[in-house]
Amino acid sequence: MSSANTGGAIPALTADCQACMGICCVAPSFEKSAEFALSKPALTPCPHLDNRDRCKIYRNLEWHGFSACEKFDCKGAGQYLTQVVYPGKSWRDNPDQKAAMAESYRRLRRVHDLLEIFTLAKSLPLDADQEAARQAALSSLIPKEGWSEESLKRSEADGLFGRLQTVLATFRSAYARKP
Repeated sequence: MSSANTGGAIPALTADCQACMGICCVAPSFEKSAEFALSKPALTPCPHLDNRDRCKIYRNLEWHGFSACEKFDCKGAGQYLTQVVYPGKSWRDNPDQKAAMAESYRRLRRVHDLLEIFTLAKSLPLDADQEAARQAALSSLIPKEGWSEESLKRSEADGLFGRLQTVLATFRSAYARKP
């Protein structure tokens, strides 16, 4: 995924940390708990993030008290953000854009979660109308020109995520029919 134009293809739905700016280690806040060994405010890099945006304790996250990080999967939203939405940019080099990057990442995570769900829904015994709705949902989640900061904002403001949740609710009958 090196081009800003995705060509309408489903992006990779698995994390590729080597192709990412480490935004998942910067954007969220977390409180010290059984899942996090320390507290961190939002938009602050985790102290275990190195200057190449790689986790210094990745191989031993649970041992270091970061079981939530070990379980986390951005489903490809991080590398999409890095390569398509902000190609050639980083929160390190553009600190004034860090908050906007974090918001775009939050929206992309929703997009990638929904892409995964609508892709998996193909295995359901959908009727013709449900399959058409599934295809339309996928099309709305994969713009031919790729996502941008502005298109992500606009889609959220226009209620895209709520509409797609409504479509998903119509698949309950297909799930009930599943053998």
